[in-house]
Amino acid sequence: MALIGGGGAGNVAGGSGSSFGASNSFQLIGDHIYGYNGGVNTGSQNVNVTMFQSDTVNYYVVGKVRFSINGSSGDDISLIIFFNDQKVYEEYAISGTADIEQPIDIIIPPYTTVKLTAANRSAATAVEVFTTITGKVYG
Repeated sequence: MALIGGGGAGNVAGGSGSSFGASNSFQLIGDHIYGYNGGVNTGSQNVNVTMFQSDTVNYYVVGKVRFSINGSSGDDISLIIFFNDQKVYEEYAISGTADIEQPIDIIIPPYTTVKLTAANRSAATAVEVFTTITGKVYG
């Protein structure tokens, strides 16, 4: 499916689809979209750290979001999805376990900034959090 981009841009999501792995922005391959963060530490207590952030343009996405925590720290971790700085989903991993409702089904509207954050709510210990977004582009 061809996407229309300004100025003849080959990939309006900002990625060529030729790289794989941590991108911290949406990547397109045909009509599929993905984004991985490669693992980010939560840092200080009660500070929302951005795990992933990217924009959609003239398409919408039907997809899935997954969070995973590297190990069981005993800390309480909150995981939040924002669309255009509005919280649309929040999940809580009690005692550092990855007991999170997975995957999280989402529809991302056109022209939306998607941001995934995490925060350690119980300690200042840095906990590594991984995020994955995958889906299909329509538009």
